[in-house]
Amino acid sequence: MDSGSRDDLGVVTEGSFSAGLTVRLNGGSAEDLQVGSFVVLEGERDRYFSLVNDLQLRMTDPGVATDPPVESEFIRESLRGIHTFTAATVRPSLVVEGKDDVLGAGPRAVRTIPSHFARMRRARAEDFDVVFGQEGDERFSVGSPIAMDDAKVTIDLRKLIERPSGIFGQTGTGKSVLTRLILFGLIRANISSALIFDMHDEYADERRDKPGIPGLRDLFDST
Repeated sequence: MDSGSRDDLGVVTEGSFSAGLTVRLNGGSAEDLQVGSFVVLEGERDRYFSLVNDLQLRMTDPGVATDPPVESEFIRESLRGIHTFTAATVRPSLVVEGKDDVLGAGPRAVRTIPSHFARMRRARAEDFDVVFGQEGDERFSVGSPIAMDDAKVTIDLRKLIERPSGIFGQTGTGKSVLTRLILFGLIRANISSALIFDMHDEYADERRDKPGIPGLRDLFDST
């Protein structure tokens, strides 16, 4: 089995633009896909960068639920993918025109949906490059999606400094780490000055309670 077939997850069976699309997943365990996973719907002309919002267990024969084959693994496996299957609710976020164009023309807001039986696959590193852009001098990587270490989520530093920005979140969600990353990118790219009020000593030096995350003074060898 090649990597393309491993990435192939299922096909669109129904849905709507406002409520999301239902994708019948290929045979396999419902645990093979997670809510929050990034996926791509291959339309007839375009690619739809999407997010899995929900997973549902469904069956074609109500009689299976009346007398579930709890004791027989053989029967359970025989029913899986035929009479019992997993459906995913998927919401397209962005569309890239020209599904056969590897680089694509750049993402735009979704205004339509793919047709019945459009195939869904896992998002790949090249999909993130098209949507977020490849890492470069002024495009800085702030991390990778969960379980996708080869994919990079980047931000355009030049566009970031054009408008006021804020980083908000609950305690322990990584606000300080993300802020330090962005400050590092801005200083390294030398496209903006930064006046930092470090009242809690979170950015200058490596913190004892968060070892392994160097401070800005450590990175740039400055006093």
